Amino acid sequence: MHFAVLTHAYFPVVGGAEIGIHEIYDRIGAAHDVTIVTSLSADYSDDFVADDDRSIGTYRVLRYKGRRLWGLDGRWEKFKLLVGWREFRVIRALHRQQRLDAVNIHFAAPYGMAALWIQLFLRVPVVISLVGRSDVYADLGTWDRRHLRAVMRVATKTVQNSPYYLDKMPGGESVEVVPYGANLHDFTVGSGEGPVSQAPVVLVTFQRLSPVKRVDVLLDVAAELERRHPGRFVLRVFGKGSEGAALESKISTEKIVNAELLGYVSDERLADELRNAHVFVAHTMSETFGVMFVQAMAAGLPIVAASTSSIPYVVDSDTNGELVPPFDVPGFADAVERQVVPERWATVSRANRARAEKEFDWDVIARRMKTIMEGR
Repeated sequence: MHFAVLTHAYFPVVGGAEIGIHEIYDRIGAAHDVTIVTSLSADYSDDFVADDDRSIGTYRVLRYKGRRLWGLDGRWEKFKLLVGWREFRVIRALHRQQRLDAVNIHFAAPYGMAALWIQLFLRVPVVISLVGRSDVYADLGTWDRRHLRAVMRVATKTVQNSPYYLDKMPGGESVEVVPYGANLHDFTVGSGEGPVSQAPVVLVTFQRLSPVKRVDVLLDVAAELERRHPGRFVLRVFGKGSEGAALESKISTEKIVNAELLGYVSDERLADELRNAHVFVAHTMSETFGVMFVQAMAAGLPIVAASTSSIPYVVDSDTNGELVPPFDVPGFADAVERQVVPERWATVSRANRARAEKEFDWDVIARRMKTIMEGR
C-alpha cells in the first residue's frame, strides 16, 4: 500500500510532532510505501532545529514550495491557505505517479480541509491527526473551532495523541487516542536503589528554552533545594532556544550554584543522561502531549511537573510522580523531596517503566496507526 503524510512540521525542526511522524512512519515504511509531504525546506533554520543530523528512515520525503504560515496579509491569503487547495494539488500529483491508498494529515490547521478535496476528487481516505497547539479546541476562537469541526467532519477518521485536544468539545471524548511514545530499547532504568546512596541527587530536564517552558521556575526550585539541603541536589538543563542567555544570566546573577545549562542533547546522550538522573522535572505551561515525560517513564524516573495543559492526561500524580500548581516553588521543592524517599522512588520507578512498556512503546503505537491507515 502507498501512504502519504501531509504535514507543515517536519525535520530539521525537532519537536514532539516531528518525532512522532518519524517514529511511526519509519516503522510503517518497513511494510508499506510511505511519502512524507511537507512545505518545510531542508535548509530551514531557527531555535527549534536540531544540532545533529536527522537521517531519513524507510520513507521518502517530498518537499514542495508552500505558502508561509504566519504573517499573511489579508483575509484572502489566509482563506487560500485554509482551503488547502495547493496541498491537494501536491497530493494529486503524487497520486498520479503511484496510486495512494490513504493520506494522513497532521494538524487540522492550517490545511486540514485538503481532506475534502482528496476524498472528493481522488476517492482516497484521509486520517486527521491532532498533534499540535493549533488543534486544542479549548484554546481556539469561534471561527477556528468551526474550522476544526469542519475538518473532522470531512475526514474519514480523526485521531488525537492525548484527550487534551478535544476535552472541551462536545463529543470529543469519542475520538480515538493514539499516543506518542519512546524507543523503549534505548532506555534502561538506573540504580534500583535510586538516589539514597548517591550524592548529589540529580534532577534533569530537557526541552526548548523558550518562554512558555518556564525553565526559570526550575532554577528557582534548584535554589530553594540548595537553601534547604546544601550540596544535596543538582539541576541539569538540556536544550537550546531564545531564553538561553537570560537563563545563564539568572544563574550567574542569583548565584544558583547547583544548576547548569548544558545545551542541545542528542538522542544517544539523552538515554545516558536519564539513566544517570534521579528525578525528571518540568514547569512547562503548554504541552499537547510531552514526549519527554514518556521518555522519563521509560527510564524509570519519577516525574515532578507543573499541572498545566495536557500534562495531567499523561502524568498521573498518584503513580508517576507528582503534579504541583504552577509557580509554587516551595511546593515543587517539597514534591521533589517526597519523590527521593527510597520506598517512594522505587515504587514510582517500577510503575513508570511498566506503564511505558504497556502504553508508550513506539512499536505498538505504529502498529495501531498502520491498522488505521489500512482501514481496518
